[in-house]
Amino acid sequence: MLIALDRRDVGQAAEVCAAAFYEGPYTRFLFPDPRDRDRYMRPRFQRMLLHAILYGELYATSEKVEGVMSLLPHPPARVSLWRRLRVRDLRSIRYARPVQERVAVGAAYLTERRKHHMPGPHMMLETLVVRPELQGRGFGTGLLRHALARADAEQLPLYLDTFALNSVEMYRRFGFHVIEEGRIRGMDSPVYLMSRQPQAPAMCGQQPDI
Repeated sequence: MLIALDRRDVGQAAEVCAAAFYEGPYTRFLFPDPRDRDRYMRPRFQRMLLHAILYGELYATSEKVEGVMSLLPHPPARVSLWRRLRVRDLRSIRYARPVQERVAVGAAYLTERRKHHMPGPHMMLETLVVRPELQGRGFGTGLLRHALARADAEQLPLYLDTFALNSVEMYRRFGFHVIEEGRIRGMDSPVYLMSRQPQAPAMCGQQPDI
């Protein structure tokens, strides 16, 4: 049974994300120096996950936080001032200038391509991650099935981007397809932009564990 996370859980969830993505292609592009990864990755994920709590949904596999998933609706939910004040710490991160330039380039590209491919209402699977030592035990499957069920219940397409080719094949098994193999300026490896159309909930079926 998945659990919804709140701002008190964000630190632990950010640590899981940082560990899982530490050697990922996009991480190496943003932070080629491991010292920058150690400095920036945890606060970067904290900010992303707080944003998901405020405007979308943030889940963990259990209280042990074996895996983490965030879903964001587009257009974003309307949020009251009171709620924005409760979910604090969304301050900008003071990156070193070269890092800031790469972060800006990557964010602008990914945002522009999402808006191009998904101009109407949709849900974005922003983060789906499992602790490296626990991958392959079904934690990712549980998270992803919940995302599929949420999108199907709302009858909304589900969108994601991934930089890992093995993830592309996994997502295909769950009904996603690649709509573009993109390139971020300055980055050697591609980014795969994927989407899945909503289905009747009973059509999710049994899928291999991830």
